[in-house]
Amino acid sequence: MPTLNIAINVDGKPAKRVYVEHTWEVLGIRGPLGLYMTDNNGRVRDNGGNAGIDSSKDEAHIRILGQNSVARILNGKFPLMIFPIWVDKKVRDGVTINLNTAADKVDHFRILNLAMQNYEEVHRRFPPFSSLPNVDFPLGRQRTLQATKGQTERIGIVFPDNLFSDNPSDALAFCEPKSLTTGYPLIHLKDRNQSQPMFDKLFGTNGMSPTVIAGEFSHALHFSLLDSTARGAVEVNYVKFLLSELLADRKPIHKMGKHTTALVAYIEAIDHFSLRLSLFVARFGNFRVDLPRDFVLAELKDTAPYWLAGSPQVGQLTGDNMRPLFTTSDDEGAIYGAIFLDFARRTTPATAVWAYFQSHALNFRQYQSWIHAHMPQHTAAIDAVAVTWSL
Repeated sequence: MPTLNIAINVDGKPAKRVYVEHTWEVLGIRGPLGLYMTDNNGRVRDNGGNAGIDSSKDEAHIRILGQNSVARILNGKFPLMIFPIWVDKKVRDGVTINLNTAADKVDHFRILNLAMQNYEEVHRRFPPFSSLPNVDFPLGRQRTLQATKGQTERIGIVFPDNLFSDNPSDALAFCEPKSLTTGYPLIHLKDRNQSQPMFDKLFGTNGMSPTVIAGEFSHALHFSLLDSTARGAVEVNYVKFLLSELLADRKPIHKMGKHTTALVAYIEAIDHFSLRLSLFVARFGNFRVDLPRDFVLAELKDTAPYWLAGSPQVGQLTGDNMRPLFTTSDDEGAIYGAIFLDFARRTTPATAVWAYFQSHALNFRQYQSWIHAHMPQHTAAIDAVAVTWSL
């Protein structure tokens, strides 16, 4: 039985850890024969990690699924109806497929690669993800690829998203904490014909930095580790915040320096951490011995971070004197600075990040209480942070 060695690229870059079905075809109708996954170089491998697809012939039909080990992407072209995407190909041994056209769903697969990139460059550096039995699967790896692909615990991405698409000013990316279909997070992304600025921030075109996935995927990971009740509570309370802004005739947005709620500020802090660290990595690479600590100290220098144009600095560290530039528990700039910079430098970045995910907290006070209960050796550090940032 021939083994067909195949590689899959997206716009010339490896399609990392994407599910691939070997299928039969009769009169245009296809059915699955086996499930495979690409590796970090885009090479197709079986459940045991062996390279290639076992085929009874010297060619095979395959279906490249819109799902990798960190997320599944869905087509939202039609309002209120989303569905999975895939690309069918016929292959021979030694072929490298390059998905680079609209027919190949190239933008969908580029988004999957961006989610993978953010997970690799930011989140899998830290526990709880770095300590998983299989770090390639942030929500868990089952015994077989088939079982893993079908598990309920997964992050979804809908693109293009047609919710609120009539008004370009409403064309925002956001992460729904608890989707109706799975009960797990669903990221909503607009296409270029809905919002060119958001599209540019999604893919890093027209001089923009690719910031959208770095922010929204971090929310999705955070929400995924909460229980169902907590995900529902986040959704309800976030909607309450948005409605309160609208009723007060204010634009329903959040940003550093704007007082929102303790929950909103806490949730948005991981967005800033993920975004800023990903851009720091893009600027300086992975070669640093202690990249997370270098990042923390660079963020606290007496000048604004130049790797993120237009982004405000949240605090300045001179010697051991910490001067916050944002304060109070309802300001996301203060929460970001307090947890991911100040507490991180007093302990370690890994400690700060692990506690953020592991505590299941929804505001700083809950985070602080969890530190007291589960990491008492850091009680003095987190209490000093609370005083410094007026939390």
